[in-house]
Amino acid sequence: MIKAIEFGAQIIEKHYSLNPERKTFRDHQISCTNKDISKFFEKIKKINKKKRYKIKTKMQDKFISSSEKKQNNLYSFRRSLYLKKDIKKGEKISLKKLTSLRPLEGICASNFFKIIGKKVNQNIKSGSVLKKSYFKD
Repeated sequence: MIKAIEFGAQIIEKHYSLNPERKTFRDHQISCTNKDISKFFEKIKKINKKKRYKIKTKMQDKFISSSEKKQNNLYSFRRSLYLKKDIKKGEKISLKKLTSLRPLEGICASNFFKIIGKKVNQNIKSGSVLKKSYFKD
């Protein structure tokens, strides 16, 4: 199962039992105990630390893969949030008014759902990249 995680699996099924020796049903006999689960999660944490680097930016923390870091292409491959339609001061950002495009210039597209419903503090034209300064906070 650890190899599956190394190759990108995000969902793993594990059977768990408080005391597998006392049960006769096969699933209990092959199930993990507290100790097994703890070791399993520690291995997953180590794998994830190797796979991703945490970097600070002006906007928020971003996680990049080791290949992105080596190729130095974070900004060309990542997406920003842009407006599909003009929006007036005081209006809320809606799903219909928002899209994500390359490159990463303003607010990262990973914040898509955090931006929905926020009011802008100025008029913004269609096609503009969204910036943190456009919002009341």
